[in-house]
Amino acid sequence: MSLYIRKVTNGSSETYAVLAKGSWNLRSLIAELEVWLDSEADTLPSGFKWIADVGFSPRVDACGGGPILKVELMQKCVDLNIEIYLSEYTEDDDI
Repeated sequence: MSLYIRKVTNGSSETYAVLAKGSWNLRSLIAELEVWLDSEADTLPSGFKWIADVGFSPRVDACGGGPILKVELMQKCVDLNIEIYLSEYTEDDDI
């Protein structure tokens, strides 16, 4: 999958940016979101609801743990009116 940044207008969303195309690793996708917000937060048009749709696949060898959603990331999302959607897919999903 990838990380899609979507802008919501009149109840429907449109893709604003696509990050980490083809990545399915949740930890990498959250890191990519942090980097993107650091560089792009000041340029996002205000007055909109935003969605960061993180499409990931669970790790085969996972036994716990995962990325940390840092307070700084969460605060930026609140300030910019960004909701984070965690969209989990299996290897069998046809995306």
